[in-house]
Amino acid sequence: VFCCYNFNKQDRSFEVRLPQGAWNKIMDSSGKEWRGPGTLLPERLKGSNKITLRGESFMVYKRKMVS
Repeated sequence: VFCCYNFNKQDRSFEVRLPQGAWNKIMDSSGKEWRGPGTLLPERLKGSNKITLRGESFMVYKRKMVS
């Protein structure tokens, strides 16, 4: 599981390097379904990615093991 929180009011962009596998988004508090402004995150991460996390939000990705 990969979690990240942004306690700032502004959006933050940063590079993430994750272990091998496909990482699927399972939670993003900035999504419209949570009454947020709308997500800027991709549904899937793989390897090294530049992502932007909305201000005052958090996200969770879960790794799907590749066989």
